[in-house]
Amino acid sequence: MRSATALSTAALPIVHAGGGWSAAATITYKGVGVDLINATQPSICVLQTYSANDSPTTINIANITLANVMSTAEQCIRLGAKVILVTPFPRNTLAGGTLTTWQAIYAKVIAISDANIFVFDATRILGVFSGATPTGQYLNGTISGDGIHPNDAGTVTLMNGANGYPGFQTMLKYIIGMN
Repeated sequence: MRSATALSTAALPIVHAGGGWSAAATITYKGVGVDLINATQPSICVLQTYSANDSPTTINIANITLANVMSTAEQCIRLGAKVILVTPFPRNTLAGGTLTTWQAIYAKVIAISDANIFVFDATRILGVFSGATPTGQYLNGTISGDGIHPNDAGTVTLMNGANGYPGFQTMLKYIIGMN
C-alpha cells in the first residue's frame, strides 16, 4: 500500500484496495478478494503469491495456496485487468519444510510464462541469495521487528529496486497496454 501511494501521480493515479487482513491465511481472504475484484473491476491486480500467514510445511499445501492465487488472477484477467504477481517476500523465520516450500513457490512463480501475467521478483530485490537459490532471509536493514515484513528502509529498497528492475519498463508498458 505504501508503495502504491508513493508511486501514484496525477497522470497515473493508483488507488489501493486490499482484500486481506492481518494474520489471515490466503484461503481465508480469497473470497473477500474476489468479491472486491468483482465489485471494483480494477485495471490492475497486484497479487501476493505467498502470505507469511500461510506457512505451508508441505508442497501440497503450498500448491493449494498458489492455485488459489492463480484462480484469483484468472478472475482478474476475465474482467480485463492486467495481473502482476509478486514473488514471495523473504521471512527471516523460515526453516526446514517451510523454507523448502517457500523456495518451491518462488521457483514456480518465477517460471510462470503467460502473456496476461507479469511476474515481479520482489524476492530478488529484498532477499539474500546463495547462487540462484533464495535463502528466505531479508537483506540486512530491510526487515521490520516482526521478522516477516519489510521496514521503511525495506519499502524504499523495494521501490528503488523496482525502478532498477530489469523488467520494470516492460511491466510499465504492459500496464498501460503497450505490450
